[in-house]
Amino acid sequence: MTMRSVARLSGRLQAQVIARCLSRQVWAATSSYISAECQQYEQSLVMLPSASMHHVNVAYEALNTDRSEVRLLRVEPGRGFEALHCTLNVVSLLDDPRYETISYCWGKANRAGPLIVNGSPLSVPHNAIVALCQVRSANQPRTVWIDAICINQDDPDERSQQVAMMAFIYRSAMGNLIHLGSTDAEPGKAARIAEHLTILERKIDQAAHLLSKDDADWQMFSDGSRCPAAWSDTDLIGANDIVVVESLYASAWFSRLWVVQEAAFAKSNTCFFNGVEIPLLRILKVGQAYIDTAKSGPLFSQNSERGLDNAATMRRFVVGSRKLLFEDIYMLCQRLATTDQRDMIFAVVNLYCKAANLQVIPALLRPDYQNTTIDVFQDATRYVLLEEGDWVLNHIHHRSVDDIDLAGKPSWMHIWGQDVNPREESEPFPSHHRHAATTTGHLTILSDSPSHVLKLKAFLYGKIEFVTSPFTRAMLKNVECIRPTIRIATDLAKAALGEPRHETADDLNQYALLASILTAGENEDTKFQVQEKAKGLQAVVNLLQNQAVRPANLMITAGQLHTSMKHVLEHRAMFSAARGPPGMDVKFLGLCPKIVQKDDVVAVIEGGRVPLVLRPFEGQYQFLGTAYVPFHLEISGYSHEGEAEWVDIV
Repeated sequence: MTMRSVARLSGRLQAQVIARCLSRQVWAATSSYISAECQQYEQSLVMLPSASMHHVNVAYEALNTDRSEVRLLRVEPGRGFEALHCTLNVVSLLDDPRYETISYCWGKANRAGPLIVNGSPLSVPHNAIVALCQVRSANQPRTVWIDAICINQDDPDERSQQVAMMAFIYRSAMGNLIHLGSTDAEPGKAARIAEHLTILERKIDQAAHLLSKDDADWQMFSDGSRCPAAWSDTDLIGANDIVVVESLYASAWFSRLWVVQEAAFAKSNTCFFNGVEIPLLRILKVGQAYIDTAKSGPLFSQNSERGLDNAATMRRFVVGSRKLLFEDIYMLCQRLATTDQRDMIFAVVNLYCKAANLQVIPALLRPDYQNTTIDVFQDATRYVLLEEGDWVLNHIHHRSVDDIDLAGKPSWMHIWGQDVNPREESEPFPSHHRHAATTTGHLTILSDSPSHVLKLKAFLYGKIEFVTSPFTRAMLKNVECIRPTIRIATDLAKAALGEPRHETADDLNQYALLASILTAGENEDTKFQVQEKAKGLQAVVNLLQNQAVRPANLMITAGQLHTSMKHVLEHRAMFSAARGPPGMDVKFLGLCPKIVQKDDVVAVIEGGRVPLVLRPFEGQYQFLGTAYVPFHLEISGYSHEGEAEWVDIV
């Protein structure tokens, strides 16, 4: 079947459905929602190959980037799902044209619908069709910018140029029209949701009115960072309040990464939900108030919970003006989704430039759809290492040796947006240590090394001599499985501490060292906390040896420490390493990824804050992951003695 015949068939289906819908007065002036028969029309939409959306006869003339040219779509008046007739024109943003932007979810790449552009049929994502139908006026033309149509999606160079201009495009528009979808066809429900959101916003504003404008809590709330601490667990906006509006937050729009910058740069944002208009700021404010203040309550659907959480994140960008690092933006946005993996970087570069007060997108982050995903991720990782230090290495999760040897992928490259399963992988290690105050955070990295090579200066602290075997969850439930490891760990700690001088003090040091390692440095802000953990570990060892003796006035219970230990041992391995010539070497202990083996090397990048584990590989090194060594304890056997040396990591 040809594209023209498909378009004619789809047009007939539209006409039949619209006629039946109108005859039953489904499309009312005050509320347009998708009835069952309109949904049947949706299901009848043509399925297209995903490689390209623009199958046809619309001629895209080249854009002049020096004049910041874009295409604007003039949408002719219409109602419901009447056929869309549009005109596409090239304009310069320097001439201050009047238009609005449209923000929506693309949806499935191979699900498309037809519209008429400049007299020719064009097939674009189905959700773009629905969005245009929902925002167009019934009486007069409306000029909009919508990416699926206004960008030639078959031209990677143009896509790159227009994506780099995205902040300018949304900032120059009169406003942003957000299509939240049509998730619920119940008549009148959208209006009730809008009314309830208004009531909830009023409740929040009344509470905010009681804050002093000079109060730090007011500043944090006004810039979108978080709700006042005094509101925590007050149920200001509780689960029962959200029940009424839950279906709105289930919209897929709240799960997408691209929409964050679209909303953040717009002068204003208006949401269209089942024919009802709602200010986006109201939706985000209610979502953040719920996330920050609600007590436990009924569980919502996974989509709704995700939408509420992401609404809180979006508010930080839409109303916030605080300076942010790339790390901050990544940590806030990493759960949001993109269709193209490269967009995990491209979709946030303008947000980053705004938050970091950069006037130009850095070369290593500049959108370029000619580059592969590996190229993009590699450049982004290198940029962060050069500009913000080694935090990104703490987020690289190699699940197996095969993962490291993946063809074409450097071991030091972060897979941006990679899903991390907390049941399989541990949280990143703490990055603080006793030398953190003297480190600059700027690493000694050669910027002009080959793209796949990370050439840097590092302190190589010694080879790993021993690694504990990985534990399964079932093994950790068996005391008999844990007991030998604790015994080995105790012996290693004694070896690291050297000959005893004061038996009681050295016992405490031994347990302090082990407790720090077995809990990955958790809750060790003061010397008192370190001592309490040491006593806690003594209690655990006594329990494992069937000597149920518990120190008096213990702040951390043996049970709590035991739980933390089991979590660490499930996700990590414990190692011992030696530094120096045989017979005169210094022992030190730590935690490392489970894939580490004997003779791997512990290192710290010059200027860095976290220790790494490297594997010698054909005269170079592979990066296995970060390690935890209790640097803040003088008993760790660690020091910055010696010279840093150049190493190549591939």
